[in-house]
Parts: sequence; structure tokens; C-alpha cells
Amino acid sequence: MNERKIELTWVCTSCQHRNRGRDKVCAGCGDAKDASEKFEMPGDTKSAASVTDPALLAAARAGADWRCAFCRGDNRALDAACRRCGAQRGTTPANTEHLRKAPIAAQRAARGMGPGLVTGSVLLSGAMVVGVGVLGVLAVLGALLISASRRPRTRPLEPGSSTVQATVVSRAWETTLRESRFCLAPGEGFAEQQPADAIDVTPDGVRHHHDDHIEDGTETQTYFEDVPYQDTETYTEMVPCGEDCVSLPETCSESCTDDGNGFASCSTTCSGGGQSCTPRTCAESRTRWVTRTRQEQRTRTVPHFRVEPRDAPWFRWRAHTWQSTRSATLSGALDAPRRPTEADLVGDADLEDCQQTRLDQGGTWSVTVRTESGHEVAFGPPTLESLETYEVGQTLRVSLDPRGRLEHLVE
Repeated sequence: MNERKIELTWVCTSCQHRNRGRDKVCAGCGDAKDASEKFEMPGDTKSAASVTDPALLAAARAGADWRCAFCRGDNRALDAACRRCGAQRGTTPANTEHLRKAPIAAQRAARGMGPGLVTGSVLLSGAMVVGVGVLGVLAVLGALLISASRRPRTRPLEPGSSTVQATVVSRAWETTLRESRFCLAPGEGFAEQQPADAIDVTPDGVRHHHDDHIEDGTETQTYFEDVPYQDTETYTEMVPCGEDCVSLPETCSESCTDDGNGFASCSTTCSGGGQSCTPRTCAESRTRWVTRTRQEQRTRTVPHFRVEPRDAPWFRWRAHTWQSTRSATLSGALDAPRRPTEADLVGDADLEDCQQTRLDQGGTWSVTVRTESGHEVAFGPPTLESLETYEVGQTLRVSLDPRGRLEHLVE
């Protein structure tokens, strides 16, 4: 890492003359440099000349400038007194306070003012300002709390959902009532299929029941088996055989830091260089033993089976079973929905010895809404009675998922 010193510049705020960093007084108008006039770094530090003069190097290495406490002028670290007003380095207005205490005390005595009168009035006015500020902060916080409490609460949406306004365009409903009766009915089957309460059981010949597989000697079967054996194979293996190297370019960068005295310390850092090498591999032929398999024909003796059909007696009977007898269906749109009653049942069946009757209700109902974009969505209210709460032309707010399907009604 290489280090060097370069000289900075500063611009006089009085005459806009650009001065060298070593100069603490403007070469254009003679004004001394003050705190508002900052040192400026060259745009391209690499092209800036290095400081080689021994006297300048001593000033550059002496440290940061010091600022006069009386006139705020900047001075070199090696200067013992201010170049602007002549004040000694290290002295401050506080060091000379005793020189002006007596005249001030005399003035107060002549005006009849006590030593603590000014201080008391200042404290009183400061307390008033703080009190007004606290009251203002409390008023702002109160307004924010009232505003937050009045905001309407909405149900959170799922990611990708959207809430839109929709209008009811139609509704539809259909209800059903089905009657089933537990009556005697004819049946037929094998003995094991007869119901426990079957009556009037009569044989009706025999029918095919199943097939039996009966062993009937042996037979020779031919098959193929995979048999392993050892063999050699030739293959290629990549083995190390040296290195491949390339030269890397060296990259250097310079960074400079303001020393606060009209000069800057610059250091150059370099990276890269040298070589980058990667291992080289070469292909070499090798041989090895491997296990392979080949198919060989084999024979074996296996049992031989013959198929013999088996018949069983077939029966007819009568037994009680549930049978659908009558049904009723009602449907509508804008009219009041209702469910069918027994008076609405239609149908007739010639049934015998019915012991029980069962009624099963069912139905479907839906409401269709159209969004402002013209998209229609249908949904089913939870109960048939709640269907009547949706009137054609009624406006709703609904939540749709990203595919346009209704998720829920917005409360």
C-alpha cells in the first residue's frame, strides 16, 4: 500500500477566488478563511500532484487546522497565534471573562438591577414556552385518537381478493318430498342371499353358482432366468496431468481522506495480479471386472388344474323392503318459496302389507348477482327461509377471489 499527500483547494465566499489549501488568507481579496469555506477534493485524485516540498510536507503532517475562538478564523496546526485577530491558541472568551465582569456589574448597579433578576425572568419565559408546547402535543394526540375510533371496521380480505358492488338479478328455488314405504316385494336368489324375514320361499331350479379349480396332475413349464456372470469392460478415467494457468490483471484504486488542514492523505490499494491455475485432467483407458446377467431357459414341473362349474339351487320369495312410492316437486323464482306437503304427493304403486312410511325432504336454491363489470355470480343462502331476504334489484357488497368466484358477502 503506497501513501502520499496531495493539496486541496477552497473557494472564498467573498470574491469566489479558488485558493490553495496551504493558504489561510484569500489571495484574491485578503479575507481570512473561515468555517463556512470547506476544503474541496480534486475530481480526479490520481492526476493530482504529490506534495514533495519538505516545508509543505511538514505542514501537511502537522495535523488538522485549529479555529480561533474569537474570530472563527482557520489557522495552521503550527501557528501559535491567530493570523486574523492575533489571539493566542488555546484562549477562549471564557478565559477573559474576568476582564469584563467589573464593567457589567457596575452597569447593573447603576440601573438598580439585582444579579438574579435577569436570570429569573428568562426562566419564567422558558417555562411558559414549554407549557404551551405540551398542551399542543396533547391536543394533536387527542384528535388522532378520535379520528381512529371513527374509522369504519371492515372484514379483512384474503390475499388477492377484491370487494365489489353487485346487484341481485334473479333467484330460484326447487324443493322435493319423497315417500318410501316398507312393503312386501318379490325377490329371488341363492339360499345365502335370502333375507331373514323372507316368506313364501319356493325352489326355482338350479343356476351356475361358481367355478372350482381342481388339481389334475402336473405339467412342465418353460421359463427364463437371469443368470449372473463375470466379465471385463474397458472404460475411460480422467486423471490429473498438470495445471492450466492464466495471468490475472492487477487493479489498483486510490482513496483520499481530508486531513482538515488543506491537504489530504491518499493511499493506493492494489488487488489481483499473479496467476490463476486450474488442475488439468487427461483421459486414460482402464479395464475392470463387472457382473453381468444373461437369460437362460429353464423348465420346471407345476401342478395342473382343471375348471369345473358348480350349480346351486335357485329360490324365489317375498320379503319386506323400502320402496319409493310417491314424490312431489315445487319450484319457483320470485314467489315465496315453500316445501311440499303430503297433499302434494303424486304417484301410485300396487304394494302389499306396508308396515312403515318414510318422508324425505330435499331441495336446492340460489341467488344470482351481477357486478358492475357485468360478471354474474351465483351463491346459495344457508336456508330456504333466508332466500326471501334477497330481492331483485337489491344492492350487495361481495368479496370475490382472484378467479372471480364469490367468497362471502361483506357485512
